[in-house]
Amino acid sequence: TPPKPQIYAPPAPAGEMLGGRNRLYLMIGGIAVVFGVLYWFFMLRTPVPEIVEESPTPTPTATQTPDLSSILAGLESQTVCTGGCTVDDFISDISNGTINGGQFKKLYLNENDTSGNMAEVLDSLGVAYPIQLKGLLGSDSFALMYGQKEIFDSKGFIVTNAPVEKRLVFISEVKNSSLVSQEATAWEPTMATTLQGLLTFVANKQANPTFLGNYYQGTPIRYNNFPYSDRSIDYAVVSASNGKTYLVISNSRESMYSAIDKLRGL
Repeated sequence: TPPKPQIYAPPAPAGEMLGGRNRLYLMIGGIAVVFGVLYWFFMLRTPVPEIVEESPTPTPTATQTPDLSSILAGLESQTVCTGGCTVDDFISDISNGTINGGQFKKLYLNENDTSGNMAEVLDSLGVAYPIQLKGLLGSDSFALMYGQKEIFDSKGFIVTNAPVEKRLVFISEVKNSSLVSQEATAWEPTMATTLQGLLTFVANKQANPTFLGNYYQGTPIRYNNFPYSDRSIDYAVVSASNGKTYLVISNSRESMYSAIDKLRGL
């Protein structure tokens, strides 16, 4: 049998062996780099803090509380005490003015007066009132004239088609409503004799020896009639629509009710 021929495989060139080995090393190195990057990204990397941009909060602007002038805006006015400033001068100047039924007018003591402050009017006229009360009154104040429509005859019957008469209403902001109520209550025994000249009634014709209580629109009122409600002393501490509290003194039931309506924005 003839011998099988021997196949001779020449050895791979040295360059090819080296190239294959280098490719293997590069592949292993690339895999290591990829795993290293993944490990750093998921395990070692510190998250970048999220930056939150805050919008600046606008500073609230204080809203100014409307004063009594705003509530009484649009009212006509009349200057009194033009020749002198006694109670008689005051009443005389009011009598010379004109007013319609249900109308309010602001009263000023002189051309430069812009407030008609109640305490200022009473002081100027020499009307005595508790000094403690004066310290509890604010500057937001007015003296008003009112056109009285409800008139009673001597027997207490309503006079139909009666001419409009004039009544006074004093309104003043109070600093402490509880203390004002206490001082006004303490003033009641002498209030009639103190105010009779200014409010034009006869003190000894009072219907009751003491003041009585009443309510209007939820507001408590203290009053005394001389002898009927068309000529009286009515006073009340009223919570107004502007958030302030006012002491109201008037000399008729109708004018008191109208003043409360005005202050409450009714």
